[in-house]
Amino acid sequence: MEVNLLDILVMLSLAQGFIFGFVLLFSPIFKGSPNKYLAFSFIMISIIGMNQWLSDWGFDDKYYFIDYFGDDVPWILLVFVPVLFFFLKITQHPWGKKREFLLLSIPFGIYVILNLIINFEYDFRWYSMPGMEDFRYWVYFTEFFLGPTYSLLLCIISFFIIRQAKVPPEEKKWIERIWYFFLVLVILWLILSFIPDDFDLIDSAFTYGLWLGISFFIYWMTYKGLYQLRLVQDKALLKQLFHEDTPVSKHEFKEERKEAITHPTFDKNNHYLLELDRLLTEEKIFLDPDLSRDQVAERLGISSGYLSQIINTATNTNFTSYINQHRVEEVKKMILDPEAQKYSLLAIGLEAGFKSKSAFYTTFKKQTGKTPTEFKKAQT
Repeated sequence: MEVNLLDILVMLSLAQGFIFGFVLLFSPIFKGSPNKYLAFSFIMISIIGMNQWLSDWGFDDKYYFIDYFGDDVPWILLVFVPVLFFFLKITQHPWGKKREFLLLSIPFGIYVILNLIINFEYDFRWYSMPGMEDFRYWVYFTEFFLGPTYSLLLCIISFFIIRQAKVPPEEKKWIERIWYFFLVLVILWLILSFIPDDFDLIDSAFTYGLWLGISFFIYWMTYKGLYQLRLVQDKALLKQLFHEDTPVSKHEFKEERKEAITHPTFDKNNHYLLELDRLLTEEKIFLDPDLSRDQVAERLGISSGYLSQIINTATNTNFTSYINQHRVEEVKKMILDPEAQKYSLLAIGLEAGFKSKSAFYTTFKKQTGKTPTEFKKAQT
């Protein structure tokens, strides 16, 4: 058994993949449902990798459980299914609530049964079936190629799910990075499946490339992903805590609109400014990080220029600053709430409608004279 530095690096990362998966599954900090699907995927990837390396070193001949749980359980047909569920849940896609998606596990179930049929004869000698050698060959052959092909199909489906997702840009960017990592790994896996057995050098290069890529992915997710997962989860919980019951109104101006247009006023009693304040205080439209002046003007039934004129004259500030004032007040309200103490300040800022960390910290400091951290410490 020959072990090199790359082997050790891969094995260490796979062991870390197990730890990462179990932390996501059992830590109360990461109790959100999207995380458990990602955890299952990492555990399965680690099982597949551990089995390959231990089998190459001959451990599967000495220990039956390595041979059975590694080779005879078709993990490769299940590895991307929880990843797809992760993308559905993290993007809050409507499909994530459909139990029909559990049918994606059917190929795994079919090959579990086929492998059991083979094992009952070869390993346990319970019976003898004619043509078993050919049956065994075709089961292993189709499983070997179906695994990466099926994962690529689910990866393509995931792309359209992420593309349609209505999530803040920073979250979407992070989700897309995870998808790109999986895409590269699946493509490497697919290429590796079609390399002939007698091309040892090429096969070895792609094998190490695949598992070193997986190793890098595990390290990245461990040190960067844990923080992002916590951030996304905190935002979801903050939304449930503070904004889940925010009403959505379809109130529109009727006669008041004509009066305001005929006799425009630019003070704080302006009909449109009062309606905008209602939208901000009752519907909290500022929670949308992509909220624009044109969207608000369209909602009010006026031009964007007229909206700017109303806000500038009545409040002595521009549209962006006016919206951000409400976001800052929402942040302060959440910081002061005892229920929000366990959540990160960045998650609070993003949930309040800020588009990025820099926008949140810069605006909060400009309007309050303190950073969010300084403000929080001053309240304790």
